[in-house]
Amino acid sequence: MKNAAFAGIGRDNVVLVSSDQSGKMDPDALVKEIENDLANGYHPTMVNATAGHYGIRRI
Repeated sequence: MKNAAFAGIGRDNVVLVSSDQSGKMDPDALVKEIENDLANGYHPTMVNATAGHYGIRRI
């Protein structure tokens, strides 16, 4: 969520995408969310991912 604020798009415009148990983003879920936004008149502009996280201690 911090990156949305840094990018100037605001946290209210963020769509969270499902991930698997190892933390990898589900590409099919990403496509579904993008298609949903487009169908609702939104214009997705950024996909952000994080490499590593202190909570799961993986990179």
